[in-house]
Amino acid sequence: MKPVDALDKVVGGVDSFLSLTDHLNGAFSSSEQQVQVDNVCQTASTLSATIFLEREKEKEKIIGCLENTSSQTNIVSILSVVGHGGMGKKSLAQTICEQKEVLDHFKLIWVTASTSFDATSLTRKILECATGAKPKADQLEPLQRDLKEKLMSDKFLLVLDDVWEDKKRDEWENLFAPLKKLNNAGSKVLLTTRMQSVADMAARVMGVKIDQRLALQGLQEDETFELFTHHAFSGLKNLADYGNLRLIGEQIAKKLLGFPLVCKVVGEHLQDKATVEYWSRFLHKGLEHFKGTEEDIMRVLRLSYYHLPTELQICFCYCCIIPRDDYGFLKKKLVQLWIGSGLISQALSDTHTLEETAEEYLAQLTRKSFLNMKSRDGQLEEEWYVMHDLIGEEHVHW
Repeated sequence: MKPVDALDKVVGGVDSFLSLTDHLNGAFSSSEQQVQVDNVCQTASTLSATIFLEREKEKEKIIGCLENTSSQTNIVSILSVVGHGGMGKKSLAQTICEQKEVLDHFKLIWVTASTSFDATSLTRKILECATGAKPKADQLEPLQRDLKEKLMSDKFLLVLDDVWEDKKRDEWENLFAPLKKLNNAGSKVLLTTRMQSVADMAARVMGVKIDQRLALQGLQEDETFELFTHHAFSGLKNLADYGNLRLIGEQIAKKLLGFPLVCKVVGEHLQDKATVEYWSRFLHKGLEHFKGTEEDIMRVLRLSYYHLPTELQICFCYCCIIPRDDYGFLKKKLVQLWIGSGLISQALSDTHTLEETAEEYLAQLTRKSFLNMKSRDGQLEEEWYVMHDLIGEEHVHW
């Protein structure tokens, strides 16, 4: 992208953000719009325990493949997880990287490749993740040399998350060059992508058989309902209409076609509107034409966004236009930016500071799947957050 085009894009995002804040000016004082303390008590520290309730069979299958070193021991094996957006590829990979048997056997390296597929920048990211320090080199050759030297001493699991590139073979060759002829038995690459052609390209370039691949399908009906109810009813007590809501929830869950992201977003949305009338209307109107396409999923995300309190809408839009680190948003920095920009103008209560209020807004956006806790070295940490792969800068216009 040319510098002028990039600047125009940033300015356009700022204009959209200012238009939103002008349009919603004064809404912070509305008691109907304000975020309630009771609704945001689930802080980021408790989210990791509830982020993954599904995919047990898939998890076991992938771990089995990672532990298998019976063939091609002189070649770094590739395991690709392929599935539509919102199918839970990232969550599955994160959960696998948290397992003790994986942590005990591998040096974990996690790199997200969705923004661009440039061998030099990706090699730099991989090297930084592997060493914990920013590389001194800028050129591809010394970066490759340093990475190869580092990988020779460790049995590693390299996660390449959200890969889209299926044409630039030269870039793939340069990226995988340090991984070849390592004589490092058992090292693996775990790749997540929406495209079978990406998995094909990676396997061809590495020179491995195209046999280690998992096509991620929708959840089973009972798993879908379990995940939906976890998010729809969590924290709600003594509901007079629980029985009726559960019956409607069964019908809603069937409509969600096993998409984990949609289950979470819809469940969290309906938790805030736990009435038979609203759930029935959502079932017959909101999901009437849901077929599981990317646009259908985005429509559900937009609906959830429109029902966010004003404060959360503005904080989320701000995330869409500010520059992001390679790893996403640093929690401390994001909180400071929100406060410094005047987005957190008052605390939730007399006992809350502005920082605590901002952190609770962040927890609420995470709970509703607009932001996700970020993996570094495969470990979920409170300090880093990213937007979901389906949500990009263009959605500031929601």
